[in-house]
Amino acid sequence: MSKKAIILALPGLGDALMATPLIRTVVQKLGYETDLLVAQKGTFGVMETNPHPRKILFFDFVKEGKMKSLKFLLSLRKKYDISFTTYPAFPREYHWVAMAIGARRRIGHRFSSGYISHFHFIYTDKVEAQQDIHNVYNNMNLLKPLGYDIEPGPMEAFLTEEDRDLGAKFLKENDLKEGEYIFFHNGSSLIKPNSEKKRLPSSTVDALMRMFLEAGIQVVYNAGPDEWHIPDISGLVILRGQKIRTVGAIIESSALVVSNDSGPMHYAVSLGKKVVAIFGNTDPKKAYPWLVKSEVITSDWDCAPCYVDYAQRFFPCYHPEFSPDMESFPCMMAFEPKQIFDATMKLLEDL
Repeated sequence: MSKKAIILALPGLGDALMATPLIRTVVQKLGYETDLLVAQKGTFGVMETNPHPRKILFFDFVKEGKMKSLKFLLSLRKKYDISFTTYPAFPREYHWVAMAIGARRRIGHRFSSGYISHFHFIYTDKVEAQQDIHNVYNNMNLLKPLGYDIEPGPMEAFLTEEDRDLGAKFLKENDLKEGEYIFFHNGSSLIKPNSEKKRLPSSTVDALMRMFLEAGIQVVYNAGPDEWHIPDISGLVILRGQKIRTVGAIIESSALVVSNDSGPMHYAVSLGKKVVAIFGNTDPKKAYPWLVKSEVITSDWDCAPCYVDYAQRFFPCYHPEFSPDMESFPCMMAFEPKQIFDATMKLLEDL
């Protein structure tokens, strides 16, 4: 009888996608009957078409509250031989989930702090969280207590024919052709304080959009639900209000993707797209575009990156010019539009 596993991919979309090599390996190479649990609607929308898990479970713990959450978790109790809590799960809430499910063997990461205060002790096997490697590797390291040291393959996401049909409909309605436009994203989830400041400032975005359009490059500008700035520029195609996998289909049909460090950037990577990735306060060593052709733009400031430890529960900024009312972090404001434009053109020429 095969072992039953549950993979807990509870952080955001990008983090869940960086766990897809682990998910595939647990199912295909280890042969476990595997369920996947996610906690965000957008993550579920992307992951529900992944063919590897037996079941894709979704529960919104924040929305449903403590009592309903506990009832849901107890319905899963003792059904699994093993659980994997994927990286970068630092806060205690993630570990309460693993504890409540109560797999006989529970594998998670050991961070430099939080062993008692954040319940990291609940794991039967703890793998050292390494701060200088890609998140994909930290996820694959969860297999080491089982005796496996496997090199991870690509990240992956899956679209249906319906998704692609809806994407094609959007292209037709906006007079776009497959492979003849770039997809631009400058958003961020608002889960942590200061998350919105990971974005490029509006002045940089507007100048960059004009540079693309003046060069004859069509742009689909992704305006997610948390966007505060949508350029009012003639010729720019604005994408909003679409289902997450329709967005995926539009990404898939693009020539390449230009994005800050975000879930959609990792979605593009998982769909095999070329990516221009912009990192200011976040650490490119942990989240650079995995196994795809890319141009990675990083800040040359001495203080960047400053978000280097996932134990930090907010995005800090220690630069003397920073003030809370700033639109973006100073390192993000320092990027020149031409720097991003030139990186994009270099990658376009490599098509």
